[in-house]
Order: sequence, then C-alpha cells, then structure tokens
Amino acid sequence: MNKTRVLAYWFYCNKDKLISTHEIISFGCDNFYNRAERTARQLREKGLISRVLDHEKPKNSKEDFYRVNVEEMESYLRGK
Repeated sequence: MNKTRVLAYWFYCNKDKLISTHEIISFGCDNFYNRAERTARQLREKGLISRVLDHEKPKNSKEDFYRVNVEEMESYLRGK
C-alpha cells in the first residue's frame, strides 16, 4: 500500500472529527512521510477531503482544518 493511500485511510479513520494541519504533519513525522501535508492538499484537490470554513473552526484557531468527504473517500479506498 502506498503512502498516499495510507494517509487517505488515516483520514477515513478520523472521519468523525476535524483534522488540523499539525495533526497531519505529526502523522507524517510518526510514519516517516515528509510529504503528508502536500499529499493532504492533493487529496483536497481530488475532492476526498475538504477544508473547513472559518466560521466552523474552533475559536481562536488560525490553522487549517479538514473534514473527510466520506462517500468519495470510501470509493477511493475501494479502488473505484
């Protein structure tokens, strides 16, 4: 399984919460994957995850948060 699919699976496992940029970078560091943030941006371009709007973010937070588009992510992980 390639690292992009591993990151996508990690996003899918955390589908019930907002995922912050620092969590993505931390996942990348823990798994020796320096491109984790760039890959997250590529997954966003594919429509598998979406960026949370400013009014939906936790208060006083300046970093980006992401949410999983569950149906698209499931079909991506199945290989369709």
